[in-house]
Amino acid sequence: MQLSDLKKFNDRSKAQTKFKAIPRDTNRTLVGLGGPIDDAKFKAAGGGQSVEGTRAGLVGLGLIDLVSDSMDCAPFAMDTIHQTRWTLEGPITDLAIEKNFSAEIDLFANSKSVEGVSYVESTMPQNGELNTHMLACAIGFHLEPEPYSFTVQGNAVTKPIVATAKPPSPDVYTVADVFNGALGDAFAGPQPEQIIRPAVLEWGMWANYVAWHMVRAYNLRWAIGTKNNILDEVLRHTAYMPPSAQDGSSGNSQIDILAAVRRTNDYYGNRLATAMDFLKIDFLRLGALTVGGANIGDFRPSRAYELAGVTYGGGDLRHMLKGNSEFRKLKRPYIIGAGIPIGLRLDQVDDVQGDIMRDYLSATQGRQGNGVVPPAILDELNFTGPLVGANGVGVTPVMVEQSIDCPPTTCTNFFQQMFAERILFKMGDLKLSLLVQGRELDGDLYQFLLNNPGARDQLCTDCECSFAKV
Repeated sequence: MQLSDLKKFNDRSKAQTKFKAIPRDTNRTLVGLGGPIDDAKFKAAGGGQSVEGTRAGLVGLGLIDLVSDSMDCAPFAMDTIHQTRWTLEGPITDLAIEKNFSAEIDLFANSKSVEGVSYVESTMPQNGELNTHMLACAIGFHLEPEPYSFTVQGNAVTKPIVATAKPPSPDVYTVADVFNGALGDAFAGPQPEQIIRPAVLEWGMWANYVAWHMVRAYNLRWAIGTKNNILDEVLRHTAYMPPSAQDGSSGNSQIDILAAVRRTNDYYGNRLATAMDFLKIDFLRLGALTVGGANIGDFRPSRAYELAGVTYGGGDLRHMLKGNSEFRKLKRPYIIGAGIPIGLRLDQVDDVQGDIMRDYLSATQGRQGNGVVPPAILDELNFTGPLVGANGVGVTPVMVEQSIDCPPTTCTNFFQQMFAERILFKMGDLKLSLLVQGRELDGDLYQFLLNNPGARDQLCTDCECSFAKV
C-alpha cells in the first residue's frame, strides 16, 4: 500500500467515526427505553391547542412514527407474545367437557389448573390479563393434534388390583369360550371374577377429528371490556396448524404398539380412574374343540398384532386450513392497558359440529357411549348383549360352528355367539394455543395517552389503531 492510499484510508475512517458520533433521535430513544414523555415539549410543538397542533406535537415527540413502525413490521419481528396453551394427553371426562368445552371455550380466562387438561402453560400472571401495556397487532389460534394415527384391535379386561399373571388376549372368541373357561377360570361361569370384552384402541384419530370440527363449530370473538368488540367470525378463518415433520404429505409405515398400550393404560387408570385395561392381542383362535362334551375354544400364541399400520401426518389439517398463517395481523391494532381483561375466546355457533366435537373429545364417546369409561359401543342403541344360559349357550339367535377335533361325519355342532359390544379406548395428544402478539408499550407513554384524549384520538386516527378502555 502506497503512502497516498494510506492517507485516503485514514481520512475515510475519520469520516465514519464522525458519522457514528452524531446524536440519535433523543425523544424516540427515550420513549423506546422507558423515558418519561415531556409534556412541555409536546405543548411547545403545538400539542393540545388544535387538531393541527396536536398532530404536530405528536410528530415532534416521534410517537406517530413509533407506533406506525411497530404496526408495519412483520409478525415474526414483534417482540411480545402473550400465550396460553392447553395440552390434553387423551380424551377427557364429560364433566370436564361441560366446564371447558361447551358453548364457550376460554383459554385466557381459565386458571393454570383446568379440569381435564393435563398441562396449562401461560405467560399471564393473572388470568386473561396482560402484565404490561401492549400494542396488540396480531392474534393466533394454533391446533396441534397427534402427528400420527393408527387403530388396533385388542381386548378390555378388568384392571388387576395386585400383581397377577397376564390373561390371554385372543383375536376372536365366543361367549361359550369365555363361559366354559377357555380363557381362564377367572372369566368362566355365570358369575366370573373378571370381565373380558373385545376392544379397539384409536390413537390420534380422535384428536384430529376434534380439531376439524372445532374450527367449524366456533367463532373466534374478541371483546375488550363491555364496549370494544374487535372481531367475531368463524374460527376456521384464523386457526392454524404448525408444520410437523410430515408437512404437506402423509406417510405409511408400521409402529410397535407396546409403549402405546402402556401409556393408554397409565392414562386411563391415573387420570380417568377406569376399571378396565387394554390388552394387545397375543393369541389366535383356530376353532372349537370337544372336551368332555363341552365347547372349548382352541387357541395358538401369536405376535402378529404387535405391529400396527400407522399414518404419519394425522388428518393433514394444515392443508384443510390452507391460507391461514401462524399469526393473523389485525386490520386495526389495539392499545391495551395492563390489568384489562383481553376477552379473546371461542363462542359456539354450530350445534351439530359442536356435538360431534364433544363426542370424540369425550372418554365416554358422548352420545354414542354408555356413559362409562371406557364406553361399550353397540351397532344400534337397542341391540343388547347375549343372554347366556347356564350351559354357556346364548338364548338369543346363535350361529353353528363345527368342532375341529373329529371326522366330519361325527363332528359336534356348537351353538356360538359373539359379544355385541366393543370397548373403545382413545389416546394421543391434542394441544390448543391462543396467542396475542405485538409490541410492549412504556408505562409513561400509556399514561400520556390515557390522560390526553386529544393526543390519543389523533394518534389512533393517524396510525389507524384503537385504544381499548374498560
